Amino acid sequence: MAVIGLALLVATVAVACARSEPRTFRVLATTDIVGWLAGAVAGPSAQVTVVVPAGADPRTFTGDAELARQLDGADLVIAVGGGFERGLQPALDAARRTGTKVLFLLEDLAPEPYGRTPAYEPGPAPTGPDAPEIGAPDPSFWMDPDRAAQAARSIAAALDSQAPQFAVLTAVNLDRVERDLVAADEAVQGALAPLAGAVSSLITDDPHLGYFANRYGLSIAAPGDGRQPTDVVLYATTLGPPGSGAETLPGLLVVDARNLATALTAGT
Repeated sequence: MAVIGLALLVATVAVACARSEPRTFRVLATTDIVGWLAGAVAGPSAQVTVVVPAGADPRTFTGDAELARQLDGADLVIAVGGGFERGLQPALDAARRTGTKVLFLLEDLAPEPYGRTPAYEPGPAPTGPDAPEIGAPDPSFWMDPDRAAQAARSIAAALDSQAPQFAVLTAVNLDRVERDLVAADEAVQGALAPLAGAVSSLITDDPHLGYFANRYGLSIAAPGDGRQPTDVVLYATTLGPPGSGAETLPGLLVVDARNLATALTAGT
């Protein structure tokens, strides 16, 4: 009887512990950069899943039945917004209508008009297939560390609203993210300092560099009229692979700055 009683006690305690364990807070992020921001702010409090696979275009990716299931089971969905995820927009709107919290980061960031900021030289802005219309909101906020920090604060506010039990940890993580972005900003300025006063035009079809160029005093022009694209490797829409140094958003900004400094110095 003593053995049976002990077994029942252990079983009862195990069931009670299982019932007291908090349910995993599930976050869906559309891209790996948004996923990095979400994961860095949430920390181990949440399970963050990136929706758009590596190498896929967020503008054309539409998902499948599995995505619908994930959206239905998510506690929070985080997207760029502003048309950046055009293919996913119907699914995101449907999730919102059924009560899922969907955070469109661009709504809080006062986006700049694409192609109409001081970074763009007179003439046509880059107009590749993934470029916004001239004058439309530029969605690539993550290329500006200040806007990236504001996006992190928006994520923290959404997490606090949906999962207030994690608020203290979220605040600690947010502070770390903000400090890392400030450090990256300083490193970028240091990397680009040798270009001060020199020719620093970036000839590119990449439409995601406007915020970066505007913040750090670079100029962007589209190829053409004898202008050849600048020969440089940049991470602008996705994090870099392991070993690249661009596996995080702060790292991405610094790696891009160093690559640009090398390329533009060589081209002067």
